[in-house]
Amino acid sequence: MILAVVDDNECNFGIKLNDTTQLELVKKLVIVGLASWYEAAHTNIEANEYFDAEEIEGFYGSGYAEPADELLTRYGISHEIVGLEYDKNGDPICDECINY
Repeated sequence: MILAVVDDNECNFGIKLNDTTQLELVKKLVIVGLASWYEAAHTNIEANEYFDAEEIEGFYGSGYAEPADELLTRYGISHEIVGLEYDKNGDPICDECINY
């Protein structure tokens, strides 16, 4: 299964999952991960339930999929971060899509 993550800033990536039994958790972790990456650019960084402020600050300058990758790994979820392919209409080719 390919889960696509897309946003208005074109910070798009895919997550390849062989096991979808934890799909809802995967979606939550991916959203928190991308939000943490955006939070890293702020002056007054606020922690969340998964990362403290120092960890979030460390994402500044990293790839936008890195926090999601770290959370999925932390939770022992087998996955692979992959690039997305797009159809002729510009939509990601995937099994499911998260629009951030």
